[in-house]
Amino acid sequence: MAALTTVALLLPPPPAASQTPGAPRCTWATEYNRTLDELGEDRALWRVGDVPDTGWGEASDEGAVVDALVPCRYVADVVRHEHMHLQQVRQFGSGRFAAFVLGADRIEIVADCASLLAGSRYTPYVDSAGGCSERDLRDARQLLRER
Repeated sequence: MAALTTVALLLPPPPAASQTPGAPRCTWATEYNRTLDELGEDRALWRVGDVPDTGWGEASDEGAVVDALVPCRYVADVVRHEHMHLQQVRQFGSGRFAAFVLGADRIEIVADCASLLAGSRYTPYVDSAGGCSERDLRDARQLLRER
């Protein structure tokens, strides 16, 4: 009986619905690199690492970090969102000044609205706000023009 239990523990789990035979597989590095390329981002400003207590990504005046634990299906959306924060830094000169101009509460929603316009499906700030206001969309479009 113990041998059967050991063998059962060594068997891989059944494939997830999105990874059934013949279905496209999500590969973390592919999603990450493809999205950086799509956005025209400088890879020297990006790294994969631990983002303690702040969610799945973090951007600063120096660059962006995407947490290695982000589920593959969300990687592209997290990269887009953090890219928009880097766009805010580029537009305003620093993240601190961006937060001052936009407001600490709006800096996230504007980044998420821009991420949505750039193709993201996972936009938790937009979802919790009930959508993007006209003002949010105007500011988001400006970030998209910063490219």
